[in-house]
Parts: sequence; structure tokens; C-alpha cells
Amino acid sequence: MIVRIWHTCVDKGELDPDPDSFSGEELERAERIGSERLRRRFLARRWMARTLLAEAAGEAPGDLVLERRCERCGGLHPASPLAVGGREVWWSASHSGDLAAVAIASARVGLDLELERERPRWERIAERFFNPEERRALAGSPTRFLELWTLKEAYLKALGLGLPGGLNALDCSGLTATGEWSESDAQPGWRFQNFQPRPGFVAAVAVQGPATGVELRRWR
Repeated sequence: MIVRIWHTCVDKGELDPDPDSFSGEELERAERIGSERLRRRFLARRWMARTLLAEAAGEAPGDLVLERRCERCGGLHPASPLAVGGREVWWSASHSGDLAAVAIASARVGLDLELERERPRWERIAERFFNPEERRALAGSPTRFLELWTLKEAYLKALGLGLPGGLNALDCSGLTATGEWSESDAQPGWRFQNFQPRPGFVAAVAVQGPATGVELRRWR
């Protein structure tokens, strides 16, 4: 199984999608965003996700229901998988700064990315949320901290829980660094990988199943 991941800079290029490509709720959310730059980024991310998922599902972008109301917390969560015509399209999306990405796979998948910027409190955050073995694995590296953080978030997103699911759900101390698949005895059947979609960013993908590779593509 290949996990396909598309990424793009949402501050570049022309943004002129058909309004019918969005749901009414998305357009209302966009109108409530006070910053024109942030509004543009939001619409670009949604357009990207809808375009890619429409192609994968064989549906019109505006016909897709990308979110559903969570019975547990009442919030809107990504609707993954998309069930269309007897097919299931598993997907996950993430964004940070001007970068957005969408992962699509044939099994449960989670994606997270973070801008690699100065984080003066990262050691305090690690002390609070990481176990002793994970803190030793950091070796004083803020980049390694982000690698572990994105692995945890990707796994929680794949489960459909997000951060409320608890960062201790995945022990990252035995997972390898960027560029290789890793496995954890505590999560049999899952594979994990860190990667760099663009200089200055750290990302991770978690997939349930025999993933053999990550195919990284730039979306325009």
C-alpha cells in the first residue's frame, strides 16, 4: 500500500474556485474569518482537499461531506473514510503556516505537519506530556521533539480522536527518525514515518496496514 500525500503553499497562485465546490457551512466559516489572508488560506485548503478527494471518490467536489458531528464532544471531525458507491477513501489533512497537505490511502491514515520555528517552551511541554523514555530519545533536540509530536498527532488523527485522545496513546521512544517506516509492539498492524514535505517543516504519517511507501506530490 502506498500512502499518497499532496502538499501546497496556500499563499501562492490564483484562488478562483467555483462556490459550488464548497458546502454552505464552509462558506459561512470563511465569512466569519476576519483576516483576508487567513480566509484565503482556509478556502485554499478546503478546495485542495475537495478536489483531491473528489477525484479519488469519483464524485463532484461540492457533493462530498467532509465532516461529521462527533457524538462524544459535539465538534466537527473529518469524515474518514468517505464511503462512496461501495468504496472507502481514507484521508487526513493538516496545515501549518502557509503549507497544507492531504494524505489519501486505502486504509486508516493520519497526517500531521508543523512549522519548525523557535519554541522556547518545548522542553517544558515534553516534560508534561512525554514519558521518560521519550524524553531521553529527544536528546535535547527541538527538531526531534517535533518529530515525536507529529507522530503522536498523526496517530490520534488516524483513530479519529485528535488531541483529546491523549498524547500518551502512542509511545514514540522506539520509533526511528525521518525517512523510514517504524513499528510499535503496542500498536500491532500500524506503521509510522516522519518526513519533510518542505524545508522548515516537520511532518508525520500513521497508517494501519502494510504500507510500503510514501508518495509525496506537490499540488498546484
